[in-house]
Amino acid sequence: MIWIEKLSFSYGNKTVFEGLSLVFPDGICCLEGISGFGKTTLLRLVAGLLQPSRGTISGVPGRVSFMFQEDRLLPWLTAGENVAAVLPRGRAGEAARWLREVELE
Repeated sequence: MIWIEKLSFSYGNKTVFEGLSLVFPDGICCLEGISGFGKTTLLRLVAGLLQPSRGTISGVPGRVSFMFQEDRLLPWLTAGENVAAVLPRGRAGEAARWLREVELE
């Protein structure tokens, strides 16, 4: 289970969450809602791509998977790290092989 307790996060002066608490059960979960209500921000917080201003997120497994809304590379990672990030657990070493395959080694 993933526990979120009293989570707060803002983009500049725009508050996205203030005191949000919820629990995600084990397994696959679906998060849905209208555009602009913070779904992607919440997933980025759970995955550790953003840091909350207050509150805690606990029980996160070693690896969290989600799909960005648009095609995207993570600019702070190398090409190999971007490829490894989407491979199943235990197969990150295959990134080098895939980069050689497309002549990006």
